[in-house]
Amino acid sequence: MKPKQEFGTLLITILAMMVACGGENGREGPRASRTSSLDVVQQGCVFGAWSAPVNMGPVINGPFEETHPWITNDGLSLYITTTRFSQKANDEDIGVAHRSNLTAPWSAPVPLGPNVNTVGFNDAVPTISEDGLDLYFHSPRPGGCGAADIYVSHRDDPSDDFGWQPAVNLGCVVNNGDRDNGPDFFQANGTDYLYFLQNNTLGHIGTATNPNIVLSIRATGSGITGWSAPAVVAELNSVYRQGRMALRRADGLEMCFSRDSDPSGFGGTDIYCSSRPSLSSPWSVPVNQGTMIDTAFNDGGGAFDFSGQTLYFFSDRPGGFGMRDLYTTTRKQLCTPIAKCQNVKVEADNSCHGSASINAGSSDREGDNDTTCTQSAAGPFGLGTTQVTLTCTDKASAFAPTVTDNCGVASVQCSPASGSIFPEAPSPTSVTCAAIDGAGNQSTCGWRILVQDTLAPVVTVKPGVDGFIASLWPPDGSLQTVSLSECIASIVDQCDGTALATIARVTSDESVKGNGKRGEDMVIIDDRTVQLRADRDGSGDGRVYTIFANVTDDDGNTTQVSCKVQVPHDQSGAPAVDSGVASCVGSGCDTAHVNH
Repeated sequence: MKPKQEFGTLLITILAMMVACGGENGREGPRASRTSSLDVVQQGCVFGAWSAPVNMGPVINGPFEETHPWITNDGLSLYITTTRFSQKANDEDIGVAHRSNLTAPWSAPVPLGPNVNTVGFNDAVPTISEDGLDLYFHSPRPGGCGAADIYVSHRDDPSDDFGWQPAVNLGCVVNNGDRDNGPDFFQANGTDYLYFLQNNTLGHIGTATNPNIVLSIRATGSGITGWSAPAVVAELNSVYRQGRMALRRADGLEMCFSRDSDPSGFGGTDIYCSSRPSLSSPWSVPVNQGTMIDTAFNDGGGAFDFSGQTLYFFSDRPGGFGMRDLYTTTRKQLCTPIAKCQNVKVEADNSCHGSASINAGSSDREGDNDTTCTQSAAGPFGLGTTQVTLTCTDKASAFAPTVTDNCGVASVQCSPASGSIFPEAPSPTSVTCAAIDGAGNQSTCGWRILVQDTLAPVVTVKPGVDGFIASLWPPDGSLQTVSLSECIASIVDQCDGTALATIARVTSDESVKGNGKRGEDMVIIDDRTVQLRADRDGSGDGRVYTIFANVTDDDGNTTQVSCKVQVPHDQSGAPAVDSGVASCVGSGCDTAHVNH
């Protein structure tokens, strides 16, 4: 008698070797009270390259000067410097525009009123404190310390953009006897920082009339008298004219500013950016932002939104609505994915193995769903405990600059940062890396990256019924119009450009001109439209027309697609049978293999 065999349940334990890092380490930066409805800088993330700038349009811009913007933390109030109210070049005023949400259109700018603006003087370059209660700007109005001074106006309600009280001069400790202008306010860890432009400060770089970026600080809440005498921020200045600066308000670790006529730039005023690893660290060597932002014209006066993902700036490049217009450019945060693992137990199969995934909901923090996760080993797994590693990778590639220092450790910072996604563009994007040692010595190197689009468009064709996008009935010999919109469901240019579909040729599997011999059965009307005769050979199995189209993007990459149209033999519901190519019109017919 054959013995009875019994099989027990065997458990295989799979141990995840990598676990998710769900928390964030503490770092020097904003106070805990800093809040915003916008995304802020995340740990483990870097910023990608800037997008092509977009003009803010004729509501914000007009025939006069629109410059030096500043946007509130919620992104709903845009402060600008403009001559539209006075219509005089030497009488700038500060105005504000509003929108109801982040995708809504902007209202027309409205002046802040006489508590901030004066008649006949340039009241300009607004910046607002973290709590939304203090507005800093510069003005050459009478009663100051010099040619232009920094002023502050207070309001009691941070949501009332017209509640500003009479402006007060910051005094002659902050302001000197020359020009003080272009303030930018930042607050963190109980300290207020006021960056602005000043001439003839101790340690000044360049000629006496060359504006330098300076910094004055105070303990938060200490009032106007608490501001220190300004100090030159040496690493940000040069012998060329510095202009209005924009500090990344989410953490204070990046600054973009204007610089005039620097030979490393592209002409006129350009935007340069610098970064630092902490608030107490020196700034990196400023880097020109390249042809994606800077032109041979004047580009400057920038201001970040709270997240640092949008930069507002002015430019007098061609194509605007006035003298200088406001533009925006955006960039993404490029973040390492979150790998989240779990320990798993599975039952063995009859071969004493088991398969399982340790992925417990890993995620792509960028929101573009381009992350893939793989585990090693992949399985199936034998009995017992197996250590498995889960690796999650997104599509952003990284470069890895290295630095050595003869006297200790040096850090390296690059702009754009490693991991950036560089845009496809006709000209290269410049990358500059700066190495800084413990003594503040700096060395730089740079290169250029040219991204060329070699990817063909992705085209989705409508499935139709029985593989036919249209059925021509009755077979009365009439010409019926069919367009590519009936054939193509969607077109995606993989490099965010444009792609167009055009009809190349049309074929038929019947060579005769129908029973009535009425003339041409296939007529290409234009790039997207064709006329097909509703006719077929009554002794055959129906007629099949095939429309061939080329979908080409703006870089010349092409995807070829085809769609079929039938003239069925009868109304039984049986589809026409494609017998191959018997006739053809259009381009490429010499390769269509016509049957004879």
